[in-house]
Amino acid sequence: MKQSKKILFIFFFIFLNFKFVIAEEKVAFINIDLVFQNSIEGKGIAKKLEVFKKEKMNTLKAKENEILKNEKKLLSQKNVLTKEEFDIKVKDLRKEIALFQDNKRKFSLEFEEKRNEELKIFMNSIRPIIENYIKKNSISIVLNQKNLFIADKKYDITNDILKILNKDS
Repeated sequence: MKQSKKILFIFFFIFLNFKFVIAEEKVAFINIDLVFQNSIEGKGIAKKLEVFKKEKMNTLKAKENEILKNEKKLLSQKNVLTKEEFDIKVKDLRKEIALFQDNKRKFSLEFEEKRNEELKIFMNSIRPIIENYIKKNSISIVLNQKNLFIADKKYDITNDILKILNKDS
């Protein structure tokens, strides 16, 4: 009986201390996507990525049109060419299509890599600003809003960080 009272006492002691520790922690959240989309630096990165993507897409579109033109030309010559010549040209066209598809995949990977690199640079540039903000406001933890189910808007620091970022830029 005494042992169960001891265990019960220890349990309540630990529980009460844990509750007080949690009460002292200040938590906030931020919408990183909104900060990226509305900050001057984020808009610059998005514009740079869009220009890069547009240039590559124009190049790919031109190559695709060239392949389609060659395909139409080849089909129009089907009755004029011998079977062997036609088969050779079809084989060449297939190689060209495979090369085009490979270039398209490479571009996609290159774009993803460039986007991730730019986002990493952006995150590294805003990290000190957020760290300074949480020190000034005695915040213990900052979470990304998209990883939250529900939270009170009074813990949202997105607009504060956005104002600081745009003021510094």
